[in-house]
Amino acid sequence: MFSYALQRGMIKTNPIKLTASPRIVNNTPGILSVGDLTTLLNTASTVAPDMIPAIAIGFFAGVREAEIRRMDWKEINLQHGEIEIPASKAKGAARRIITMQPNLADWLRPYSGKTGPVLPANARKKIDAVKETAEVTVPRNAARHSFASYRFAATSNAPLVISELGHMGNPVVFERHYRAVVRKPEAERYFDIKPEAEAGNVVSFAGQA
Repeated sequence: MFSYALQRGMIKTNPIKLTASPRIVNNTPGILSVGDLTTLLNTASTVAPDMIPAIAIGFFAGVREAEIRRMDWKEINLQHGEIEIPASKAKGAARRIITMQPNLADWLRPYSGKTGPVLPANARKKIDAVKETAEVTVPRNAARHSFASYRFAATSNAPLVISELGHMGNPVVFERHYRAVVRKPEAERYFDIKPEAEAGNVVSFAGQA
C-alpha cells in the first residue's frame, strides 16, 4: 500500500522501509520420540483401534491433519503401497501420490477392504483417550513434524522430503530447520516401528482398500 502511494506521489517516504526487520526464531519442531510413538500406537491398539490408520498415516507419511480428516479409504492402495491426496483435498490444491514406508503398510494392512472415511466418528474424543491412557504429550503438528524430522535424518534429501510432504518450502530453509533434530540411527528405529500384533477388535477385511 505504501509503495503504491509513494509511486503516485501521495507520500514522500515509505515508513515501512524505516522499520527494523523482525527477528525470526528458528524453533525446534515438536516431535515424538521413538519410545513415545510406540507407546501411543500400542495404546491405540487397545483403547481405540479404529484410530490407528489416522495416527500411522500422520506419523509415517506426514499427511496434514486437515487432509486426513477428508481422506477416504479408496485413496489408500495397499496393493501398490500408495496414498493419493486428490487436488480437491490437498492444501495446495495439487494432487500428490505418497509412497508408503513399509512399516506404514504393516499398520494399515489389518484394515484392508474398509470403505468410507479413514477418520472414525468421535475421532477427537478417541485420540484424547489414547493420549491420556498412554500418558504421552503430543505437541501441535507433532505427526507431520516427526515425519519430516525422521525422514530427513534417514535420507538427508530435503527436496525429496518436501515433495513427500506436499510442501512448497525452500529446501535450504527446510534443511536448516530440520537438520540434526534427530540422528540417522533414531530415524531407522522410527521407520521400524511395527504393530506387535493385529490391532484388537479389528476385522481383517478381504479385498483391497
